[in-house]
Amino acid sequence: MKRCCPRAEDFTVGWICALPVELTAATAMLDEEYDDHDDTQYTLGRIGRHNTVVMCLPAGQTGTSSAAAAAAEMRCKFPALQIGLMVGIGGGVPNPEVDIRLGDVVISQPQGGYGGVVQYDFGKTSSGGLHTRTGFLNAPPSVLLTAVSKLRSNLSAGRSNIPVHLSSLAHLPEFNRRNAGPDTLFHSLYNHVGGSTCDGCRKDMVVIRSPRRSEETVIHYGTIASGNQVIKDGPTRDKLSADLGGVLCFEMEAAGLMNSFPCLVIRGICDYADSHKNKKWQPFAAAAAAACGKEILSFVPAASPLRSPDVAAAERIASNDSEINRSDGPNNAERGKLVTTHNQVMSATPNAAPLCARSIPTMDQRQSFLDSLRFNQTRNGNRHLLEQLPLVSEAIFNFYGKQHERTCLPGTRVNVLQEIIKYYDEGRLGASFFFARGGGDAGHGGKFFTSIAVQLADKSPSLRHYICDAIAEHSNIASLSLRDQWRHLVLRPLLKLRGDFPCTSLLLVVDALDECEGDYSVQEILRLLTEARSLQTVRLRILLTSRPEIPIRHGFHQIPDSEHQDFVLHDISPALVEQDIWIFLEHNFKIIRQERGLASDWPGEKALRRLLENASGLFIWAATACRFIHEGGRFAERRLSRILKDDRSKDNTSITAPERQLNEIYIAVLANFVGHDYDDEEKEIIVLSQAA
Repeated sequence: MKRCCPRAEDFTVGWICALPVELTAATAMLDEEYDDHDDTQYTLGRIGRHNTVVMCLPAGQTGTSSAAAAAAEMRCKFPALQIGLMVGIGGGVPNPEVDIRLGDVVISQPQGGYGGVVQYDFGKTSSGGLHTRTGFLNAPPSVLLTAVSKLRSNLSAGRSNIPVHLSSLAHLPEFNRRNAGPDTLFHSLYNHVGGSTCDGCRKDMVVIRSPRRSEETVIHYGTIASGNQVIKDGPTRDKLSADLGGVLCFEMEAAGLMNSFPCLVIRGICDYADSHKNKKWQPFAAAAAAACGKEILSFVPAASPLRSPDVAAAERIASNDSEINRSDGPNNAERGKLVTTHNQVMSATPNAAPLCARSIPTMDQRQSFLDSLRFNQTRNGNRHLLEQLPLVSEAIFNFYGKQHERTCLPGTRVNVLQEIIKYYDEGRLGASFFFARGGGDAGHGGKFFTSIAVQLADKSPSLRHYICDAIAEHSNIASLSLRDQWRHLVLRPLLKLRGDFPCTSLLLVVDALDECEGDYSVQEILRLLTEARSLQTVRLRILLTSRPEIPIRHGFHQIPDSEHQDFVLHDISPALVEQDIWIFLEHNFKIIRQERGLASDWPGEKALRRLLENASGLFIWAATACRFIHEGGRFAERRLSRILKDDRSKDNTSITAPERQLNEIYIAVLANFVGHDYDDEEKEIIVLSQAA
């Protein structure tokens, strides 16, 4: 659910785009999008600890003038904006010194006498046709250049959350790098032969470049050329770049911003500013630039929003009160003037009434008022600090959105689940995280410890206080390493707890760790969790489930046997497994029987026993078979017969019985139902029944 929108004075970062595809990428970078704001011209949300305004230029109105007008309007609407980002796509300038390729990112940085951006089409023409560029565009604010330095340092050390940010667009195929097509650079003098693609262009005119070792986005830093015309010619591109001392890319908006809107320009390379340019690379280039923008903001300290007029008025009233009531206070005449001023301010600012008394307060009243302010400041400050931590709600136990999913059946092995529910009901379930491959933020470890910390903060005021202290001390904690997040947000706050904590132990549930992307993240999470053994006041008990994949096994091998206890499901008695599958089959066939109005004894114990035997202890086989039969609708009986059909002629002694049975159920489903509800024979039966 979207949160209500903060005040306009609370927004400190402005993010400007020129194209809708850039707006889509920018919106995906928001950790939270705000609701209930009147002006649909802007997208309002939060990136890390920054309240951010995102806007796109009006359709068809690109160029430096449009960008300047949009920035001016944005600053009037949001007066507390302190820094800006101009994020989008641009045309790269290939040269032997800088290996720029499609999908790379260019960030403006002062270099060679320019502030990071140069307007190539602005200046004067003197006698003889000599064109001289005039004026100078400002460099980005120092706070953003410092953030760029931190970005470069982290990239050099192999630390980057840019792939994590890019995953926010993984559900949109057009933003996938592999759907962008080939990266082909032609010699600058060779022009495009026509058409929307380069299929007809001569292959012998392609520049041969060494392949890169990975597809990771490469970031370049230097001068960006900006102007009001699109550069679509190789020789013109190269000449302009040479005249400017070497630029990295061309774009059309930044020059209108630099002297009026302090910003950093970030451009994803979507073409080479030549006649071969097309739009296939635009989505991924926009996504790469947006991900870099978000990463840079993670290194920018939180800015202080402007005070509201009511708060300022309350401060004036408090100042008057102090003058009126001081022990060596004013004489009667001065006091009368101050009281008059006090009353005038109170009358002019009725909304300041909750912040101070309407009459001149006594010393006791003033102290009580200050105490209440201090309490509200702490409570609201903590809430504000916790909101800076990313929380993956869908990864939490008992998440609202999953309440209608299937639950464990009575009679199956639900002991562990019952223990978790017991801890939950008693308030001892400290936190949980259910990984899900392909589930967005629930599919990686980037927000694992921040989500754990937010949940732990609800366990007690003291724990909440210690966690908020860590956020205040490390304002960029959400972008730090997993180790720093664990130690600052979880381990150290728990170590600081004293005897007044309501529980002696807390349970941390980590489900399906094998579905967390990245072997390093998996092993790092395992290693860090073992540090919980140092806790004294409260014991952190960790329940972790996973398939026994190699990174998981390797991680556990690094942990002494005395510090963990394994429970291998494969070691469970086959009889217990078969009992669970039997209960599952009975339950699902009862549903099918009731929905289709079949006989009360269908399919019979014999058929269920054969299904149980074919499952060979594999729950996935039983689940696939039940779904296959259930989706058959009126053909449920027919599909059951197909599964039970004696198919021993296909026996293959080279594989185990469970593998053979699993192969056969998959083949039966795939052969008949890829892209269809019914197979041809079932459709023929339906047609005949309708004709009759």
